Amino acid sequence: MELASIPRDQFLFVTHGKGLAYKMSTLGNWFKDRCKAAGNPLCSAHWLRKSLATLMAEVGRSLDEIRAVLAHKTNKQSATYAKKADRSRLADSGFVGLPSTDAEENLSNLSVGLDPITSQPIERKAKK
Repeated sequence: MELASIPRDQFLFVTHGKGLAYKMSTLGNWFKDRCKAAGNPLCSAHWLRKSLATLMAEVGRSLDEIRAVLAHKTNKQSATYAKKADRSRLADSGFVGLPSTDAEENLSNLSVGLDPITSQPIERKAKK
């Protein structure tokens, strides 16, 4: 059954081959296996939920909205993601107004042989 054919106002229960609903841990394991099969071994249902919460916080959704979407019991759980988003936003805005670093862009601390900007052919002494 395709998800597009299910009315948006209808609940969707993910079932396994026997037509029964998954237990929470079983669904998580099934999802993790699908992620591995797709070549993304770091993905999991929990990672996906955390990513959604972080994204919602980064675009300015309220703690109540995050709590509602993720079915958190309290806003304290949602606040974790808001703090992370605020920290990232503050770090980005902290650079605004600082003096330009254009002059520093041409500097390098690489050794001469590794620096593509200043590297020159190395003259080798002839062997005697």
